[in-house]
Amino acid sequence: MDLGQKQLYEIRADLLPEPILSAAQSVANDQTPTVFAVEGQRLAEASPPIIWDRPSERDTDRSSDMVDMFVVDAASDEPQRIVGAGSLRGTVLHKLMEELLTGELGRIPDEVIRRAAELLARLQSTDETDAARPDSNEMAETALRTLALPELTHFLAQLVPEVPLWTAKPPHFLAGRADAAEGERIALVVDWKSDVNRHGGGTQ
Repeated sequence: MDLGQKQLYEIRADLLPEPILSAAQSVANDQTPTVFAVEGQRLAEASPPIIWDRPSERDTDRSSDMVDMFVVDAASDEPQRIVGAGSLRGTVLHKLMEELLTGELGRIPDEVIRRAAELLARLQSTDETDAARPDSNEMAETALRTLALPELTHFLAQLVPEVPLWTAKPPHFLAGRADAAEGERIALVVDWKSDVNRHGGGTQ
């Protein structure tokens, strides 16, 4: 139908039949304090509160001015044994691990050192002194040494970085991100830790 060629006539309200009014019906109000309380309880039981816990949002150095958004660990309470230890080093280490696992970054020491220096230059603030600056060589060495851990050898090919996770046990819901995880049903979760004693066996 071509509506552009069809004429629409004006509605003549004066030609409409007179409305037939029905008698008003009174409705008894059976509400009492007891009925009100019972109904309120029933509504409360049918609408349980949802309590979300998002641990990743408590990471102290997840801020909007970061170049990339990725999970970062707060500095350890242990005495800092590494030059430049802290959130900046942890940020770069986590990003290096992510790119090494995805294959964006090859496991070639010189390439990892260059990438560490590039990330450090992007994220370091201008008011930080050279004494507090993390070392690109040390960070690259730490990332590559982590991938060489015998505990990870069997899982490296299946590890996926920065995996969103959630679980529900109403009314509590948990949402977060794993630094790395293995398997479609998450058979293994890896949490990289920085700023630990390297000589005591700890790595990332």
